[in-house]
Amino acid sequence: VAVADELTEELGDTHEQTLTAMSKAAFALEKDGRTEEAMAMHRRVMDAQVKAAGPESAAAATAMGNLGECQLKLKLYADAEKMLFTALSIHEKTIGAQHP
Repeated sequence: VAVADELTEELGDTHEQTLTAMSKAAFALEKDGRTEEAMAMHRRVMDAQVKAAGPESAAAATAMGNLGECQLKLKLYADAEKMLFTALSIHEKTIGAQHP
């Protein structure tokens, strides 16, 4: 998390290296059982991806999917359903419904 914060200060929250570090930090937090903190980090990544690439981008959809998966772990089912279906809809538009 500290690296992600440092990169945010140095490079900005929408820089590719910052986004990668923040995403890795979110998954590390999840693995460590710190799911609520992970959800906050996934939300930061999603917000930054929307800002950087646009709300209908594949990158934003991936971040939404990651956030939705984290919400499932926290049993936030309504929020997770909305996030995951939004991510799916964007992916279908950007990379196609038949993409593996």
